[in-house]
Amino acid sequence: MLGMSRVLGTSAEKDLAAGIRAYENGNYEEAERLLLRSIEEKPTFKSDQINAHKHLAFVYCVTNQERQCREEFRKVLEIDPRFELEKSEAGHPIWGPVFRSVRSKK
Repeated sequence: MLGMSRVLGTSAEKDLAAGIRAYENGNYEEAERLLLRSIEEKPTFKSDQINAHKHLAFVYCVTNQERQCREEFRKVLEIDPRFELEKSEAGHPIWGPVFRSVRSKK
């Protein structure tokens, strides 16, 4: 039975997955709501915490909320100071430079 809960996922994991899907579909308002809720629900795994903050940073960057974007990247680096964006993400013209700027201050 213990394995079942992992298969079904926690509410934080479900909100994270739904938030990423909303982001990928360009529904940034819904993505922000779901990602914030996932963070509030405290995902079990650091990788999920990082993923939630990273995608929230992406949402903020593409909606011209640079201060919030920087703050979310800062939170990612607090969780994992060695975190790096994936190669395809790092080259993004909007959030790539923002992430590098936040990273250089660490």
